[in-house]
Amino acid sequence: MGSGENPKVPLAERSLQLRSLGDYAAEARQRNGRFVLISGEAGIGKSSLLEELEQAVPDARWWWGACDGLFTPRPLGPVHDIEPLTGLLADLTGDAAPRERLFQGILAELAAEFTVLVVEDVHWADEATLDLLRFLTRRLRDVPALVVATYRDDGLAARDPLTLALGELSNQRAARRITLPPLTPAAVALLCEGTGHVAAEVHHLTGGNPFFVSEVLRGPAHGLPGTVRDAVLARLATVSDHGRHAARVAALVGLRIEPALFPVLGPPAAIDELIGCGLLDGDGPELRWRHEIARRAVEQAMPAHHQPPVHRAILQALLDAGSVDHVRLAHHAASCGEAFAVLTHAPLAAELAAAVPSHREALAHYRLALDFAVGAAPEVRAGLADAAAEQAALVDQWEESAAHCRTALEVWHALGDSLREGDTLCRLSRALWHLCDGRGSMGSSRSALALVEPYGDSPQFARSATNMAGAYLLDGQNLPALSLAEKAADLAARLGLPDVRSDALRIEAGALRAQGRPWEGPMRQALHVALDAGHPRQAGGAYTAWVDGLADQFRFAEAETVLAEGLAYCEQRDVPTYANGLVGERVRILEMTGHWDEAVALARRHLAKVTLSFPNRLHATVSLARILVRRGEDAADLALEASRAADGIGDPQWRLPAQLLLAEHAWLAGDDDTAAEHVRRASYAALRFGPTSQGLVATWQRRLGLPHPEVSLEPWASWLRGDTSAAVAAFESLGSPYAAAAVLLDSATETGLREALARFEALGARAAADRTRQRMREAGLRAVPLGGRATTRAHPLGLTRREQEILERLCGGATNDEIAQQLFISVRTVDHHVSAVLAKLGVANRREAVAAAHRHGLLTAETGET
Repeated sequence: MGSGENPKVPLAERSLQLRSLGDYAAEARQRNGRFVLISGEAGIGKSSLLEELEQAVPDARWWWGACDGLFTPRPLGPVHDIEPLTGLLADLTGDAAPRERLFQGILAELAAEFTVLVVEDVHWADEATLDLLRFLTRRLRDVPALVVATYRDDGLAARDPLTLALGELSNQRAARRITLPPLTPAAVALLCEGTGHVAAEVHHLTGGNPFFVSEVLRGPAHGLPGTVRDAVLARLATVSDHGRHAARVAALVGLRIEPALFPVLGPPAAIDELIGCGLLDGDGPELRWRHEIARRAVEQAMPAHHQPPVHRAILQALLDAGSVDHVRLAHHAASCGEAFAVLTHAPLAAELAAAVPSHREALAHYRLALDFAVGAAPEVRAGLADAAAEQAALVDQWEESAAHCRTALEVWHALGDSLREGDTLCRLSRALWHLCDGRGSMGSSRSALALVEPYGDSPQFARSATNMAGAYLLDGQNLPALSLAEKAADLAARLGLPDVRSDALRIEAGALRAQGRPWEGPMRQALHVALDAGHPRQAGGAYTAWVDGLADQFRFAEAETVLAEGLAYCEQRDVPTYANGLVGERVRILEMTGHWDEAVALARRHLAKVTLSFPNRLHATVSLARILVRRGEDAADLALEASRAADGIGDPQWRLPAQLLLAEHAWLAGDDDTAAEHVRRASYAALRFGPTSQGLVATWQRRLGLPHPEVSLEPWASWLRGDTSAAVAAFESLGSPYAAAAVLLDSATETGLREALARFEALGARAAADRTRQRMREAGLRAVPLGGRATTRAHPLGLTRREQEILERLCGGATNDEIAQQLFISVRTVDHHVSAVLAKLGVANRREAVAAAHRHGLLTAETGET
């Protein structure tokens, strides 16, 4: 109960927060559940506030749990703290039930009676605990529960997982926030009365932190300690040598000390001393540190060379007691350098974390095991490396996954174990593809199949064949992909390998889609096989591929339904690789359906993630760049990133959108020649990527006056044969407003052009609107609406955004060739822009243009030329 933060602060300092908590509890009692985040620095009194609330709300059932600050926290540790657990919930926690069943069980228990669930110290929370809080917060409507999470807000990095989780949790309907401020000087003065301490000095020393204040006030009135660490150690100095030894051992044990470890602390009298001086709480069957900060102060004061023997004694006591807490066993084994124990317990801890699932924690345990595997048998090291590679892949850490694969490959190759080598090569091929090394990925796939094929219809052959089929599909070789995928799916079914069968069916569906054939049957089957067998990686892959196929066919409503289901699944089962992919698909759908502001906001949040593989960046990058290009804003860096990543991967499905992005970028800038070159490159990819892509490329070919193939798929067929009404109606019904406006633009009729202009303006597609005006002038239409870009109208000399970019690069000394490369346009287009800039500035050459730019203050601070 509580984390050990204590001071009893004056109620006047916490009355507002306590009253708010009381109101939230009253709302929860009426089945209007609330989730409350209580934040503050360490020792600010979060636990004390909740203890006050417990006294004020005696009719509630109180569940207390806390997160531990071990090397790697135990998954769902706070759930195991709840006492007493009875009935189904006790069975679920004891039997290591699937996480979704446990979450549903907790929710059902909360719904049964008025409950206050407290989860303390979530700054140490594992991924599974954060997922539980997400799960509950979204479902508190009509539930008589007050869920309270406390955390330390000092020192949280901007991209700390908790910071990201807090942003999600705070946006929920049921969420509320309470922040505890430090004590005021008046409150500190009240606490100092009768102690002999000078209140002003105490407040200055502690900054009003209640724990710091209480610790200082426990010491002598003279010779104030300079830090809280000194205050804690001063209290520790009042006990015997046995008591100080017990404190040091207890500090290394952790926040809670179970009875089995009491003998390690020393004689009972030593424990009594620690309880008597207020460091430990002896209420209940186990001991607890009253304050975590005190425990850490003792731990940090202990010389490093004194700690390993104590960890060894703790480890032995846990083993003698029959502990199966592999997280703690691995922690203490690592701390005392017991490699054998680490290699015994860290992999088991990893397996348990992966089963919850908490794949980040599982990866951390495998890393720990690998650190101690230097002297282990080669096959042990390779097995750990393979397991670590798999966990790294699930959390989108592909550099690390590839590194672990290479470690394992060296061992399997040296041992001559071709089957294991083939499996690792398959895993490496996936990592290399995510790292934009398409050639290396294909080579690894071929090598894997060649290694295992001589062994006949083995599980390894089924996996390698599936992997090779996937490589063929990504490379646009649809017929061999389909043939090999069908063979692999059949073999996997006969061998009882549902994960391999699901992958093979997903690849089969992709190959059928690329050929314009019915594909959803195999895709649906791939998902159901994965879900039924409990394989989250395969299920995540099927969800992502299904959404991609539906979006590719402009079936946005269906795509949104599958996407929502898939995202919920991947988040609940801690599979961020595919959750990230689905977020990218959502950005793409928002862009295609004209919800541009929402798409831009989501894309920027998505691309700001610390760990995000290149393929999981591409959809968001291309869509964001496309919106910016259409709006007439700078997207050169995004276009370059997309182009380089797509070229590195080498797959048609990525090269196609990247090339069309560059084509549109050039075309909107008035550079038809460069646009045509990019469309030609896109056409090669479209030939291997399905009829939808072929129809899209053909419309670009028609727009630019290039030869284009016959297309039978609607609405592109109507677009290409000039049936404007049918094509516009079709795209409107599909929910793609920009495509409908583009059809009107290509109609070249006065009515169509004017309607296209209105639609582009409504979308905020200023660059497309400008290109439409150009078409109207070229057609000799009268009364062309001006509607110039806001940036052009606001520019003191009337330069467009592109012309301003050209001017800044001229002032930076760039040649026309260099400017063309930087902006992805042709040299001829740069020549035209330079001429326009010189004319608007009223100068004859580049040197005079630079002088005029300085004279008129036209250069931005970023250019470094002002």
